[in-house]
Amino acid sequence: MNYQAYEDKNIEEYQNRFQMGRLCARVLASHQLNEEQLQEVLNPPKLHNPFEAVGLKAVVDRLKAACDNNEKVLICGDYDADGICATAIAYHALSRANIICGYYIPNRFKEGYGLHPHTVEMAKEKGYTLLLTVDNGVKAYEAAEKAAELGLELIITDHHTVEGKLPKCSLFLHPQKMGKPFETLSGAGVAFELSRALIGEDEEMLILACVAAIGDVMPLWRETRSIVRMGIAALNRGKGMAIQKLANQMGAWDETKISFQVVPKLNVTGRLADMANANMTVRYLLSQNRDEIIKCSKQIGDLNELRKIKSEEMTRKAMHLVDDQYLFQVLHDDSFHEGLTGLVAGKLASQLKKPVMVLSGFEYLRGSIRSYGNLNLNEFFQDGQSLFDAYGGHPKAAGLGFSRAALKQVQKFVNHKMDRLEVSDEEVRSYLPLQDGDLTLSQVQELQRLKPFGEGFPPTLFAYRMKPDMKEKTMREGKHIKWSNDQLEVVKFNCADQIPLWKKRNDLIFYGTLSISAFRGNQKISLMAEDIQ
Repeated sequence: MNYQAYEDKNIEEYQNRFQMGRLCARVLASHQLNEEQLQEVLNPPKLHNPFEAVGLKAVVDRLKAACDNNEKVLICGDYDADGICATAIAYHALSRANIICGYYIPNRFKEGYGLHPHTVEMAKEKGYTLLLTVDNGVKAYEAAEKAAELGLELIITDHHTVEGKLPKCSLFLHPQKMGKPFETLSGAGVAFELSRALIGEDEEMLILACVAAIGDVMPLWRETRSIVRMGIAALNRGKGMAIQKLANQMGAWDETKISFQVVPKLNVTGRLADMANANMTVRYLLSQNRDEIIKCSKQIGDLNELRKIKSEEMTRKAMHLVDDQYLFQVLHDDSFHEGLTGLVAGKLASQLKKPVMVLSGFEYLRGSIRSYGNLNLNEFFQDGQSLFDAYGGHPKAAGLGFSRAALKQVQKFVNHKMDRLEVSDEEVRSYLPLQDGDLTLSQVQELQRLKPFGEGFPPTLFAYRMKPDMKEKTMREGKHIKWSNDQLEVVKFNCADQIPLWKKRNDLIFYGTLSISAFRGNQKISLMAEDIQ
């Protein structure tokens, strides 16, 4: 990893204009925001009128007509955090609007992602006349054809990229069609705007939309930024019991706490679909029964701990399958769990500094790919689609499925492609060098003004040069290390292999993010090291 320092510009102007300290001004200036973005960061959050969203009124009118005609509406969701929250929001809104409705999230392993023809057939048998997708639908071609054949109406609400022609549907609601303020919405964000238009403001649903936006790593600008800021504020007022009980620790809510303590637990019922049912997670999110919430939150937490154990075991097993001669690792074992292939592929790609494909299954293989460096997976596999029965994803992450008989051919394909490619990981990251005057509790605390950080507005990377008075301490049997002096403490986790080398040096540079830690009432500035050079 290469680093370059931000050049401090306009610091005094930012200090004077926005009445802020030097450190906060340096951080804000380093992001080089335009005027609209500056106002979004510094002004109080405000939601737009949902009826400003292009296409939303038509969906609302159709749902109200369904209410008037006593039609049954089936909400068709997805099994990740965004899809589960979107399903909960839509079901809550339609129920409150007195619309007869139900919901269904498919089983990840038995059915896979999205709306399927057999779900449409099931809906027809149960007397549903209107299907409403949330966080899926733009690729539901076969299901849309089946709906038309059976006389069911289909409304698609989704936020995933539209590629080519849309499936047959009566109405389509999508952030890229709704207008500029709504362009960054997640699937649950779209459902939240629909909820606002149907039943008005609801803090519980706001919190779910906030969690979903963080879970789906949406750009934190425009309407989504307001949703996240207002959702975090509501959590800090004690709202959202179901989300509150998923947290591991007490203390203030922020985007990091949601990302690490809540989102994995919402995802786990989809990942371990052989042990749990994502439909029950929707019920949990909508429950107002304290005893039920406490009981279910513990069950979800226990399942997530099992997921961690299984992920670690599977990662170790996958490491034994690695063949160093290959620049693109294709790893398969009959025992691999399908719901964990993405997590393991991500860990190994980061560790091996190579793209990794992890596959599960017997006669038919399903799995995930994670890229490394500048390798664009969509471009890489563009001329290899005939190898797969299913493929979809993003430049850095993808899912796929194919016959076991094609496994050797897939490995041969990636080997041949990698031989002709030069994958570079020469990423250059910019950082702010910390100055002595920056390290006061008040200045670090003031950085809260700029939150939330995330996609499109990442937390600033700081650099701090080791001082002679810093004392080192290893923790957790040599797994972690901490350096500290009167100014701050620097902590690096899971680095046992490098600790002996670092102990011999007194010229280290620490790169990481700043926070304030509290222990027994004492506050201290902490730098969570991402890299040490």
